Amino acid sequence: MATFSYSAINKQGGHEQGMIEAANTLAAGHLLKEQGLMPLEVTEKHQNKFWQLYQTVSTVPLKEKIVFIENLNLMLRSGIAAPRALRILARQTKSKKFKNIMVDIATAVESGKSLHEALGQYPDVFSNIFVSMVKIGELSGNLEKSLEYLGIQLEREADLKSKTKGAMIYPGVIISVMVVIGLLLAIFVLPKLTATFKEFNAELPFLTKIVIKVTDFMAAHAILVLGGFVLAVGSFIAFLKTAVGKK
Repeated sequence: MATFSYSAINKQGGHEQGMIEAANTLAAGHLLKEQGLMPLEVTEKHQNKFWQLYQTVSTVPLKEKIVFIENLNLMLRSGIAAPRALRILARQTKSKKFKNIMVDIATAVESGKSLHEALGQYPDVFSNIFVSMVKIGELSGNLEKSLEYLGIQLEREADLKSKTKGAMIYPGVIISVMVVIGLLLAIFVLPKLTATFKEFNAELPFLTKIVIKVTDFMAAHAILVLGGFVLAVGSFIAFLKTAVGKK
């Protein structure tokens, strides 16, 4: 998603300027009109690398998708057109990334694309099964029923993930504590023990020499080691959020 600066006229006839996030210039214009503004000029602002990286690795929570499907199904059953329903849901969602995606999908549907085609533009958010069930509903003329089944499926997926995370908390905590204790021992305790071995001036086993070398390095570069550990954990978590990492 991109950030745009805009100049617009409000309902009172006054002039307003500000920033807005949207998928493209057209989507930004639609958002402004929904807010009761008449856009005069919309210009894209280039985001910094950090924000672009955040947008790439950030994900849409499964609970947000469940709420989206349930509310969309309810609105369609009430006779509200899909584009309008999507824009209403976009205003209600807490996820900025999902908000922009829904506005972009609404714009795509208004331009003539089917709902499943618009959803298919975001494979990192909507899985193949998700898109396929919507497509089946559209082709069969029973989209509301397909959305109902999809909501049930997502609820089951959320329940399974919750149980899996709950089962992994205890071993995860144990492993994390073991790693932290190991690092602290290597940095603060082992150097005192290896100093004793050095005083013997004897030929030490090869593995013992390796342990002493590693310990000396970690003690001399404690901040670098701890920083590298934090960076490695953060990089691994970010990798798990990518398409390859999820697989």
